[in-house]
Amino acid sequence: MASPLVNLREKEYLEIKKTFHKQGVKYFSFFCEESRYTAFEFFSDNSINFLTKFISGLGITLFQDNRLAHRAYSKDKLYLLERELGIKEDLFFFEGKREQEEKQDSLDKYIDSVGIEKNKRIRNIRILKRKLDQQVWAGNIYGNFGHEKRVWVQYKVQAFVKYKDDIIELERGGGFSKDNEFHLKHYLEDLIKISDGVISNAKEINFGGEIPIILSSGEGNVLFHEVLGHPLESDYVIHNISPIKMKMLNQKIAPDFLTVFDLGSIDQERSCFKLDDEGFITKSKILIENGVLRNFITDGISLLIYQSGSGGNSRRESFLYPPLPRVSSLSIREGKYDEQEMIESIKKGIFINKLGNGEIKIQNGYFSFQIKESFFIENGKLKFPLVGGYIKGNLWSLLENIEMIGKNKKFDSGLGYCRKKGQNLIVRVSGPSIKIKKLFYYSKKWS
Repeated sequence: MASPLVNLREKEYLEIKKTFHKQGVKYFSFFCEESRYTAFEFFSDNSINFLTKFISGLGITLFQDNRLAHRAYSKDKLYLLERELGIKEDLFFFEGKREQEEKQDSLDKYIDSVGIEKNKRIRNIRILKRKLDQQVWAGNIYGNFGHEKRVWVQYKVQAFVKYKDDIIELERGGGFSKDNEFHLKHYLEDLIKISDGVISNAKEINFGGEIPIILSSGEGNVLFHEVLGHPLESDYVIHNISPIKMKMLNQKIAPDFLTVFDLGSIDQERSCFKLDDEGFITKSKILIENGVLRNFITDGISLLIYQSGSGGNSRRESFLYPPLPRVSSLSIREGKYDEQEMIESIKKGIFINKLGNGEIKIQNGYFSFQIKESFFIENGKLKFPLVGGYIKGNLWSLLENIEMIGKNKKFDSGLGYCRKKGQNLIVRVSGPSIKIKKLFYYSKKWS
């Protein structure tokens, strides 16, 4: 049986829907949330920070006369009706000072147990836990309405490691759709292993030019979220900003062995939900099938404009923002190659294990990415770790140069965020190792 608060939200939605129908509004969406965000930050030098923030309110977005308008109503106005009806529902609880102190003591013991102080390369350790408890009510003019409880948790451990005259940042962690056991000791041990075995053997090269690249399974697929995911978002397509055009639908735009999905509805995966932020049911969607463009990433407004698609891709940072079509969990289908087979096919190249920050210029498809972890390939073997480095290129050249797709598909760690039009959202990617025949790579030394 639905709670009084759920019933009230549906009543509010139906009243608003009735009013807008009378006014002849072409499209509207309703988004109400009750959220609690907490963050815990701990450094091995014993500095510590806590943050608890409540986000509560109602956002209504209208589309009329080809104009978009968004209005946000804070919790004070929202709660007025609840107080009149005598509804009281405790959604969240605060973490007390005692619990915080106990957490700090346990983290100190973890760090001592793995011998961080004995490692002369590691200058500091940062441990971050973020958690969002959220209830949402979402609906639209078509009568779609739903309620969903969402939880996402992120654990991140960063090591700041001395390398010559620089400090290199390494990280491990995970993002989850529930508060799983925190494998802190495993993350710390992995960072020590990288510091001792990788950074100690790393080299800097002076190089710039096109070279074969292998992107690792999971983390390496972040490149395709940025370079392929955003150009498929329908707001860019409709306004003719994206390098991928509406007329390309059902046409071949990529190699016939490339199939790409958006896995918006996968259970228990961070950034995957049953309901989008306009009330549409989320579904896994084929974007590119055997190289042929099949779908765009659509929200309610884009459905209204070009009258095709299935919705389910609307997302927003909070009720304060209008909804946007956003990729949730880009996934690339497995191929037929072993990762080792890809490495052995390269005389000189780069194996990218983890990418850092990156962006695409949506108007022309040009992109650039920082590399966090990589290895130099020589004569079919991983020769030595590399420090730093960057890649850059163009969407169409990237697709044209995909040469081999592996059969070792996996999800990334779940630490990723994506920013679009001022809104930050959690995202995930999944896919196998992918060999790019040639991509422009340049090192920090290269000029």
